[in-house]
Amino acid sequence: MAKFVKVFKILLLAAFLCLFLFLLNKYFSFSGNLELRYNFCNQPTVISALEPIGRAQEREQNLKTGDCYQTISGEPTYFTVTVPRSFDTAAVTLTYKNPAQKIVELGFGGQLHLSIKL
Repeated sequence: MAKFVKVFKILLLAAFLCLFLFLLNKYFSFSGNLELRYNFCNQPTVISALEPIGRAQEREQNLKTGDCYQTISGEPTYFTVTVPRSFDTAAVTLTYKNPAQKIVELGFGGQLHLSIKL
């Protein structure tokens, strides 16, 4: 019985260590790749909601489709991305729906090269 308890403790410690290392790598992205997604239905975490108030309306949800969105009524609008370390490049995929306005400009602050896909 004592041997079983000792093996169980070692396996439990190894599982916690693996989980800790996985979460540490997920947060600091030691591989150099970090994927962040913003869902308008959830409360913003590392990617902020569009702002300032007045140019970006409150987040809304379409009750028929369940899609969440934020209406932009003026320009420019901003959002902030908080990353755990610096990166040399970023690829941005943006879903934007407005048939009357087909031009979207995305700017950034800092020394970063962006690849944008609409």
